[in-house]
Amino acid sequence: MVNISEYLREENIKIGISAKDKKTAIQEILEIGSIDREEIVHGLIKREELESTGFGNGIAVPHARLDEISSITILIGISREGIQFDSLDGKPVHLIFIILAPKSETKLYIYILAKLIRILEEEKMLEKLIDTDTPRSFIEKYQNIEGIKG
Repeated sequence: MVNISEYLREENIKIGISAKDKKTAIQEILEIGSIDREEIVHGLIKREELESTGFGNGIAVPHARLDEISSITILIGISREGIQFDSLDGKPVHLIFIILAPKSETKLYIYILAKLIRILEEEKMLEKLIDTDTPRSFIEKYQNIEGIKG
């Protein structure tokens, strides 16, 4: 069994993103990663055009499988003010998990996506993650949610 926290890196977590809309939020979060942003933004926005990944309850999980990615990467943005993301419930998003995967990692990609959404469906869990001050604290809280001792 894979734990999502294995893919969380402090340098890939941005607390206090300033974006107010979906595209700008995705671009701002990708700035923290050291990857070719233009191709990735295009892939993520293309996916968003099919259906919003703002699942409701204040979370969005933009995701894409791309040739440009060599391993699964998770980037996280937290907005206390909220971002308009065309969410299914019409409410602003406060926590964005961007999941990028190589096209060859289909099973792991789907597993991580499903597990993350299942965990974040609980409102109490979401509040704990949003109310964090540092990337290290975020990872520790997420490990706690997954049942891992940090």
